[in-house]
Amino acid sequence: MFGKMISRGARSNLKKSMVKLHKAKFGSPVHRQSVQDVALNLELICKHWDHHPSSPLLPSQEVIVDFAEYICSDEYESSDRQLLAIAGTNLKDKELENFMTIILFLFEKNQEDKSHERYLQDKKNISDFACDIYTQLKHPNFQASSAMRSAVKEIVKRIIMTD
Repeated sequence: MFGKMISRGARSNLKKSMVKLHKAKFGSPVHRQSVQDVALNLELICKHWDHHPSSPLLPSQEVIVDFAEYICSDEYESSDRQLLAIAGTNLKDKELENFMTIILFLFEKNQEDKSHERYLQDKKNISDFACDIYTQLKHPNFQASSAMRSAVKEIVKRIIMTD
């Protein structure tokens, strides 16, 4: 119960941090603080997993809606998404697994709805986000294990290579 409250608070704070990040001038003190806040809140969301009522392995609907906004909407720019991808790939194994579950769920949800008018744009945004994740896998500060790195690499390749 306590973890769910932490996750919901972190979701709200992540949304505020993403808005600040988007509006801040690159490199400004507000921008730097927003980057740290995004990383912290993302970690809390992935650590205190707010799961879907039907399965503890799936993210809650609220989390999916939030990430669909961050990755697929026109509200955020590629630089905002790139910083979110960097924050996600700097997580430890279990949190990174949860982060990738969110991204994979979002990808699969989009794949299921190919008739949706935003399908192609959302597919491109998710694929670009996956490319940002892939780029980070080579970073020396990657905290996750090599086994998790390999698993993430396979998920990302699947997203990028889907026609």
